[in-house]
Amino acid sequence: MAMTYENLPGWFDFPSIYDQAIQNATDQSIFVEVGVAYGRSINYLASKSKEAGKKPSIFAVDWFKGSIGEAAGTYTDNMFDFFVQGVHGCGNNDIIKTIVSDSAEAANRFDDGVCDLVFIDAAHYYEGVKRDLLAWRPKVKKGGIFAGHDIDAPGVYQAVSEVLGKDGFVIIGRSWQSK
Repeated sequence: MAMTYENLPGWFDFPSIYDQAIQNATDQSIFVEVGVAYGRSINYLASKSKEAGKKPSIFAVDWFKGSIGEAAGTYTDNMFDFFVQGVHGCGNNDIIKTIVSDSAEAANRFDDGVCDLVFIDAAHYYEGVKRDLLAWRPKVKKGGIFAGHDIDAPGVYQAVSEVLGKDGFVIIGRSWQSK
């Protein structure tokens, strides 16, 4: 059986956000997923971009150690190996560029206002999420998509509400997107 994003372990319940980014993409677009885990969602983004005939630059940012405070066993010790196997298995090693780094520190590699999509799904605790939001928000260009996952986690909701304001985002399933 051929490997696809659907075969990969992990979580992905926000295709509408990625579909919106792909629809608006050009070959000069820059997409960043912050917190990729095993790569299910970023392989969707890459595969669907190719299917649409688009060639954006797609960056996967993760330190591949999981999120502080999460239950033991949430991630495997060889998460990076699973990620790389998935990217290659899905045929997306030509479009996904991996940055192994602390999520907020990786933002320093991008100029302000250059990203068409930044999707935050790294830390799931208040301080870490707030740090990521403050680091990555300036990187999104005007009219770009700034979104993230796990809005149902109390720390995520608190951080998003503080940084974007209670009326500055919409909830889409378990995800959020800035207005």
